[in-house]
Amino acid sequence: FAGIAAALVAFLLAIVFARTVSRPVIELRDAARAIADGDLSRRPPISAPGEIGDLAGALYQLAEQLGARLKALQADEALVSAVVESLSEGVLAISSRRAVLRINPAARAMLGIREPVPLSTDHIPRDRTLLAAVDSALSGAAVDDATAEIAGRMIAVAARPLPDGGAVVALTDLTRTRRLEATR
Repeated sequence: FAGIAAALVAFLLAIVFARTVSRPVIELRDAARAIADGDLSRRPPISAPGEIGDLAGALYQLAEQLGARLKALQADEALVSAVVESLSEGVLAISSRRAVLRINPAARAMLGIREPVPLSTDHIPRDRTLLAAVDSALSGAAVDDATAEIAGRMIAVAARPLPDGGAVVALTDLTRTRRLEATR
């Protein structure tokens, strides 16, 4: 009876000990999954002892740093968006898969594009000069001084490749300037 009682007590103590050790690990796992899924408000409990407490502290700091960096990136994105939207020149950002990811109001007006982004480059007017500039930039070569005539407007086209394989295309409406030069 003493041996069975000792084994039963040892078994119960083992279960209690295992739960006290595994509970913080499970809480850390759940917090890490939530953070990985984008819930940066989730924080692990730091009250665990020993190495598990150290791991919880590191995960807490990681979540804090990720939250701060995400806020900084969102602020930068808002600033870039405000600058691009306020330009009188047209700007298009095109991905390596030939999708227009960003287009400002000036470019929409020059090209007559009304569709929301992302949209295929098939929605860009079929002007040879403009399409050649886009193709060149997507293949890694910059284009500086191309001129296209789109919907009766003379438009200067400049295109630059991006490091990820995409391209940025800048459009400047030269119609008024050319008319003034012709009048002079």
